[in-house]
Amino acid sequence: MPEFPLGVQSYTFRKLGFEAAIDYSRSRGLNVIEAYPAHVPVGDKTKALMAKERGVRVASHGVNRLDQGSQDLFKFAKELELLLVVDPAPGSLAQLEEMASNYHVKLAIHNHGPTHRWGSALRTGEEITPYPHLGLCLDLGHLARSSEDPFKVVEKYGEKVFDVHLKDLDVEGEDVPLGSGVLKVWDFLKYLKGTALRPLLMVEYEAEPEDPYRGVDQSLALVRAVMR
Repeated sequence: MPEFPLGVQSYTFRKLGFEAAIDYSRSRGLNVIEAYPAHVPVGDKTKALMAKERGVRVASHGVNRLDQGSQDLFKFAKELELLLVVDPAPGSLAQLEEMASNYHVKLAIHNHGPTHRWGSALRTGEEITPYPHLGLCLDLGHLARSSEDPFKVVEKYGEKVFDVHLKDLDVEGEDVPLGSGVLKVWDFLKYLKGTALRPLLMVEYEAEPEDPYRGVDQSLALVRAVMR
């Protein structure tokens, strides 16, 4: 069984910059990363090529809000072979499927919490069922805030899960390192490991943006302990 592609969402390093995220990834033996759009603007391939030269592949890019024309984004994704993590406009799924098919890219719709237009991963999974190029990016923190069970989402829409943002929350709903909060991250990862699914796994630690290293290290240690 192939290993999971494991990396970090570079938003974790939003105060430190993309190079810090790449240097961290390389030092921790991670060979993929998800690029925060402010770190890797659409059309700018230089940073992605820089990452590749250092042994880290930009595997995904987002979250991209798709309210207007997005041909440049699709072209960018095709050229770099990116999974696009997106927040699409309501009513646009059929159009996005056509574009994704034409450009040979896949899109993962990100759940952004209970008040967001795509806040329910279960409802989104139902809506994207007819579209083979559209999938889900499951943010474990936002799933918890929406009172949705990640096990049920994977059970029902597993083949549509293209990407997972790994998070843990304390009792007040604040981000903490994986394994130190109240979410069943260990159990969820163990469950995923027992399936044939191999989505991208991206640690996204939103606390301590000026110094996220300890929290990300702790989070990676938990993921690797489950996956070995």
